[in-house]
Amino acid sequence: MGGFLPSGMKGDLKMNKTVRKYLIIACVLATIFATLGASKSIKANKISTNDFISQALISYQKLMSGENIEDKAQMSDTILQLVNERQSFYQKYFSEGLNSDLVNIESEFDQTTMKTTSTGEIEVIEIVNLTGISKLQNAADYPPYQAALLALKLVEEEDQELTRKLETYATDILLGVQQSIDEGEYTFSIVNKHTISVDYEKGIILEDYYSSESMDDLGTDKVVMFDGKPERIEPDFSLMPDHMMYVTPIEELANILLKNISGTSDDYSASSGVYFISTNTAPRLYSGSSAAAYIRTYVRNTSLTPNCTGVLENQINWNSSYNAYDCNDCANYVSQA
Repeated sequence: MGGFLPSGMKGDLKMNKTVRKYLIIACVLATIFATLGASKSIKANKISTNDFISQALISYQKLMSGENIEDKAQMSDTILQLVNERQSFYQKYFSEGLNSDLVNIESEFDQTTMKTTSTGEIEVIEIVNLTGISKLQNAADYPPYQAALLALKLVEEEDQELTRKLETYATDILLGVQQSIDEGEYTFSIVNKHTISVDYEKGIILEDYYSSESMDDLGTDKVVMFDGKPERIEPDFSLMPDHMMYVTPIEELANILLKNISGTSDDYSASSGVYFISTNTAPRLYSGSSAAAYIRTYVRNTSLTPNCTGVLENQINWNSSYNAYDCNDCANYVSQA
């Protein structure tokens, strides 16, 4: 038979080739469909992962804000402990550093800033609004005002010009403090950058460390990882102006005030809590409440860093009466205030 086929088999061979051709096509199509199916599955898993992170961050911010959530399964014990620690820290910050009571915490993760690092951790910005109310409810008890009254007694009207300046200062500061008391609650914000470890298989946020440290914040709120555990770097409350003015003896505050007003010192005594600005006529009160109103008008919380490194700024609400300095929110707000 050699290389020849019986005539009856030629048709069969032709048919087999046709079948084989279609089988190959079918296999190719099956492979394509399988690949597409796998892609859809991967995409679906990705969406599911994003949904988990989103929901977990919402639960996290609710816990930080003091809200009750029924399901804490997405939080590890480390995170739950960290939430309790941070709430206690904020209370201490207000009590010891600001002579105030903390009345509300409002946490919100800006998920538009969320990104995944090469190590699989999540980086995201959190804005924390802290609301407090001053423990001081009688303006006459304000230490700098008490210092002004004592300074007046020390002068005993021997220097009429100095007496006039002291009287003006005492009146102004009493009015300013009373205005702050009347306004009641005040709010300020902290912007934290978080690095969060996640177990995707179990759907749990494992660990978190964060910092408010930036070009204009040395790190008011800062937690670092030490030996695998989160540890707070706490600021020195004893150096905060509101703390110092309440622990510094009135006699010392009075002497500082006399030196400033009499022009024998260039120190405006911000560190001692005696807030005034010397002029050629009389010291002028720096009104904290007016500054707070100013910042509410011309500054906004933001996660934007246009053309800046490490500086958050949003120029939309800046006061157009002043020159704008890019990447210098402090210059645009603090100097104006």
